[in-house]
Amino acid sequence: MDECQSDLDERKAEITLHCEDAGIDVALLQEIKTVYAKGDQVWHECERPWRMSKIYGDNSYFIYADQRGPSKNGEGIASRWQLRQVDFGPLPMGLFGRAYVMATIELQGLPLRLLTFHLEPPAIGRMITQYRATTSSQDAVRRTQLQYLARLIESRNDDVPLVVGGDFNIDGMTPELQAWARNLGLRAVFADGAGHGSSRKTFATHRSPSFDCGREMRLDHLFVRGSRSFDMTVETEGMFLASPVAAENRYFYGYLSDHVGLFADLKITAR
Repeated sequence: MDECQSDLDERKAEITLHCEDAGIDVALLQEIKTVYAKGDQVWHECERPWRMSKIYGDNSYFIYADQRGPSKNGEGIASRWQLRQVDFGPLPMGLFGRAYVMATIELQGLPLRLLTFHLEPPAIGRMITQYRATTSSQDAVRRTQLQYLARLIESRNDDVPLVVGGDFNIDGMTPELQAWARNLGLRAVFADGAGHGSSRKTFATHRSPSFDCGREMRLDHLFVRGSRSFDMTVETEGMFLASPVAAENRYFYGYLSDHVGLFADLKITAR
């Protein structure tokens, strides 16, 4: 779920209802508009647990707010299970501050690592006119951010399966994104040619005041990886909406996001 359209505290009830209706056990959230910035603090760690109804208990929600650049958003993980080994930090800087959040949960004795992030946006719409971004400059920043994330993933040389999900701001499974995933042993949940993977458009640019270039884009991606001792299989996958269509002047999920949400039911088994 990407870009909550107002302060998070104002949307807790809507997020809770959506998670309950969809039966979500773990949610990877990007570009959360937060109210936690204080003064001139460059980075503000936001570890403010709040109860999301019956499905999420206390201490199961973590946001890392990004105070660099103009957007000042945060990335987050919500989970039915206790978040452990929480790691977070900034990504290499472009026009916007970007960050990652990583944590581990335990499912009936089986570990699972979660990683979410939001990469530098492409040079379209307002990015060009207001920020004077170029395709080459934005691509270079995202490439550097992907390299940073690859080193981060590789540094966790343990026997824990992994789920990676976020707003990559890369339209489709490009050769570069395929190579990045392949080198890390990651498998795309919505791979082109598998199921409806090639049609997973998650962002309608004409609905956004920032990126109005009149087309739909597939910017959000989800990857999984097993480990030496654990297999991970995708039981089902899909989108919360069939296509990125919303009523005029409304965002997806009742103002919660301007992206269509992706979901997957995963099964972890010991080898």
